[in-house]
Amino acid sequence: AYQFLFVDLKMPDIDGVDLIMTLKSMKLSKWPVVILTTAYGRDIPFLEKEKLGISAVVEKPVTPSSLVDELSRLSEMDVLPIVPNLGGLE
Repeated sequence: AYQFLFVDLKMPDIDGVDLIMTLKSMKLSKWPVVILTTAYGRDIPFLEKEKLGISAVVEKPVTPSSLVDELSRLSEMDVLPIVPNLGGLE
């Protein structure tokens, strides 16, 4: 089982929401932390994120700093057990 799933909202053959819905239909034993990346802003309604199991949305371009910030935020919310020391990425 995967602990993290980084999904782009717009991909060539399947969009991120369809991919997440496909995974949800597989009834995984443990749902991963899902981070959705998008160039379309954070305009995904909270209830939609909750329904899909999306833990976070990160706007493109994704930088090491923005990713570390989001992982730190998720760690503070107890969504992640720990955030490793990512020194030098910030």
